[in-house]
Amino acid sequence: MMVISKHSKKIQGEQYCSEYDINMSMLKKITRKGFWLKYRNQFVIYMILSFGMIFLTSILFLANPQIFKFFIGPLNPILIIIFIALLGSAFLIVLASGGFLEKHKSKNLKLMLISLVIAPYLASIVILIDIVFRYPENINVLFPQSLIFYLVIAFAVEVLFHLIPFALLLIALTKVFHDTDRNKTMQISIALGSFIEPIYQMIIAFPEGFPLWNIIYFFGIHLVLFNVIQLNLFRHYGFLSMFLFRLIYYAIWHIIWGYFRLVLFF
Repeated sequence: MMVISKHSKKIQGEQYCSEYDINMSMLKKITRKGFWLKYRNQFVIYMILSFGMIFLTSILFLANPQIFKFFIGPLNPILIIIFIALLGSAFLIVLASGGFLEKHKSKNLKLMLISLVIAPYLASIVILIDIVFRYPENINVLFPQSLIFYLVIAFAVEVLFHLIPFALLLIALTKVFHDTDRNKTMQISIALGSFIEPIYQMIIAFPEGFPLWNIIYFFGIHLVLFNVIQLNLFRHYGFLSMFLFRLIYYAIWHIIWGYFRLVLFF
């Protein structure tokens, strides 16, 4: 029979009180009018994107019910994107209430635009690799459905691989290392979060017959760098900047080059 000391009970009680205080503090922040005004732009942008993606998913699913099956099997993509959007909004509120989102400032716009220029550069590298070594024929959704498909996928990926993991990592690390500088905690979260998508893609899309250096570069360097940039964009400029970065990349690699590679190589 286990005997719980009074000291242990006291520690547990203090932990519960601490967690209760944190939750109440978060609730008070969320219910304040100033909170919503401070992050209004980010919430409005996310809501517009969410409704837009639900609408586009519905159109694409009605036009081609099979197009999402590779990713979600028999599940209804409309319900899935609604769930993803709602889940993302909840974690966005959590990040904002914890003070982890920076308020949008017009002077930062130039820096954000400069950062977005990196996306075409990264896409061009993958295109060069494709020209030399040839990725499989079926890696791209066919045009013109690709115009809608990659918009929806970009949104879903940003929520599932960046917004939610980043929030969870920040919450966990803040609780574990509560005395650590917040900036350092965010940097660690970005570093850890940048490996989630590369690991996932390596598991589901490991290219057979490719040189080892190509695999190491694409999954170990290219995608990690891609994710580091995106998470930093999200941290400093909000969800839209992160979404736009991937959208630019997808537009060049999956949509434009995805169309021409089928004409040229297959």
